[in-house]
Amino acid sequence: MRHPRRLVVPLAFVAALATSAAAATGTFAHITTHRPHAAPVFHAHPSKATNIPATREQWQQYDTAAYVVSTLNLLTGENARAFSARLRRQYHVLRYDVYADVPVRNLYFVQLRSSNNRVIGVLAYRMGWSKPEALNAFAHRVGARNAPHSVLHFYRSSELQLLGTFDSTLPSYH
Repeated sequence: MRHPRRLVVPLAFVAALATSAAAATGTFAHITTHRPHAAPVFHAHPSKATNIPATREQWQQYDTAAYVVSTLNLLTGENARAFSARLRRQYHVLRYDVYADVPVRNLYFVQLRSSNNRVIGVLAYRMGWSKPEALNAFAHRVGARNAPHSVLHFYRSSELQLLGTFDSTLPSYH
């Protein structure tokens, strides 16, 4: 039996080859902006294996967005898979867009979008909070307490940068 540490280098090499091959074929996610003056950002689509981040910055954005969207699972006593399925079935939430507040460090917003691409709920999460907080009645209905008025003001007036888009509160690459 091989020692687990001996597998680390070969696995890292395989990952590097896959990343460089994907870069050569142009299969990475597209770059987009939320507002006209926003910086370019990585669009994370975890259901597509070809959208693996290429750079350290893209990985940091993806990791942050994945963490923030997963904090929604803290709003319920259900397991995460059941909560995500209930949001889809009962409220028709099909997508979660994670935005960073550009001027306010460590403040993030998650827009819950329906099948017709309408925003039906918005939650705020600041690193260090125990749970996300609601910015509208729908988000309050799914178990979040109301966010302070200052956070609502930041959401409405600050420049927001899209970090990632997910189809579940359980982000992963397949």
